[in-house]
Amino acid sequence: MAYCPKCGKEIADDSNFCPACGFKIGEAVTPAVTVSAPVSVAENKQVALPENVSPKSRLCALLLGIFLGEIGVHNFYLGRVGRGITQLLMFVSGFAFYMFGIFKISFSATYTAAISKSVNYSEIFTSIPFIIIGVLLFSAASIWALVEWILIACGKARDKQGRPVLVWTR
Repeated sequence: MAYCPKCGKEIADDSNFCPACGFKIGEAVTPAVTVSAPVSVAENKQVALPENVSPKSRLCALLLGIFLGEIGVHNFYLGRVGRGITQLLMFVSGFAFYMFGIFKISFSATYTAAISKSVNYSEIFTSIPFIIIGVLLFSAASIWALVEWILIACGKARDKQGRPVLVWTR
């Protein structure tokens, strides 16, 4: 058995054309890469990456960004600890502000109504800024994560050393 000099597929020895790509076997070709026999999956050879490409998995970074992006886990994976801590703090503080506002409203509405048989609206209105701040912090963390998902999916994300994250699997 022989191999096509253009696409590397296995062809019959007496064949004039490659059945996979249609290349005429007698023609001269200047391949962009050296074609060799296909490597079996059992051999599992590591492919060396160029120096300027990150060894981190792009797929892993993307999945971490999609499922845990609001808390910055993908940034921790890529070695960008400062960004990860900032996203984590935005998420936690947004959650704390939001829950404090909701708790303050529910406590004011139920406790004061049970004691004085009237609702203290000033307590409810003072809790609205906490809810707004919480929603803004949640939204900022979510938008930031969405932008980073897009950057990772397009291959524009970089790791701590500034190398692009391009390899899908590792």
